[in-house]
Amino acid sequence: MNSDSNEIVHVVTTIERGGAEHALLQLSVLQAAKQNVTVIPLKGDPQLLPELISEGVKVDTFLLKKNFLRQILVLRKKKFGAAVFHAHLPRAEFLLFLTKRRNRYIVTRHNSEKFAHFLPRALSSQLSRVVTRYARCVICISDAVVQHVVTHKELSNRTKIFRVYYGYKQRYSPEERKTLRSKKKSNISNLVCVSRLAKQKNLTLALTFMEAISKVDGNVRLDIFGEGPEKQHLIEFCNNRGIENVSFRGKVSNIHEHLTNYDLFLMTSTYEGFGLATLEAMDCGLAVLAPRNSAFPEVLGNSYPGLFEDNDLEDLIEKFEGIRKLGFDMLQTYQHLDARLAFFSTDKMLQEHERIYSATK
Repeated sequence: MNSDSNEIVHVVTTIERGGAEHALLQLSVLQAAKQNVTVIPLKGDPQLLPELISEGVKVDTFLLKKNFLRQILVLRKKKFGAAVFHAHLPRAEFLLFLTKRRNRYIVTRHNSEKFAHFLPRALSSQLSRVVTRYARCVICISDAVVQHVVTHKELSNRTKIFRVYYGYKQRYSPEERKTLRSKKKSNISNLVCVSRLAKQKNLTLALTFMEAISKVDGNVRLDIFGEGPEKQHLIEFCNNRGIENVSFRGKVSNIHEHLTNYDLFLMTSTYEGFGLATLEAMDCGLAVLAPRNSAFPEVLGNSYPGLFEDNDLEDLIEKFEGIRKLGFDMLQTYQHLDARLAFFSTDKMLQEHERIYSATK
């Protein structure tokens, strides 16, 4: 790596399984092949710890689950030498602002949402500007995130902004995906969603969609993988509406092994910084239904036929029926998805980070 530093230190709020965390896993593994990399998680269950260590990434848990004041005091005393500090997610950004401002840390913004959920929009934006004041730059994971931070004035006019898409390491080759797809039924009846059960994910739209579809075809089913604060509300929603073609499958670690059993991947989020789960689904040979908002058109391409208008049930049903009518004649759609998947390469992500690290010394 073209850098005078001998170490990269990624400070991240959690290393639980999630989009931002998996993207950091990919980046740190690639960087660790060239120089020393340390990941410092701050809270939560360190679910990705074994994978990081097995790939040669050092994980230092000296701050894990300590209260925030204690984390500040301990990190100030910790010696790292000529390290590049890189913050991921708000708590990590705030911590580096308070402890490593002289090191001119780098920030990655993974979400197109308020910096501080507990504050009104104006105060959240003001806090964001303060926290990034000493940052070398801010890396946004999509144009949607760039637009968000600019529109809501979350950065000062002097802050350098770069857009670097997530890189995705494919598990299956195009030929293997072709084989997976050849085993699927032509009438597309097994749907899957992988999502945190939170309001942002707009899963009541998915449930209402399944309610409507059941009146036309009782064979269509949806399995939802994930956990979150909205789980009980969503279960009650199904019970109250008599929706019986939806199952909540909880959180699993081997999601790829499950995804290959389905025909179509459904997302209904009101916004996403990137939507890494869509790439996972595409890698497993699935077509995707997703809203035409935030980063989805960037990931899937503006011309993709499975993009429905945001929060529009009728358009969602229409797009589903459109894909379903194609049946076995999905070759062009699958070729499009394979090309999109190849576009988000891990090598490209690594090269762009190397360039930014060198350009912002």
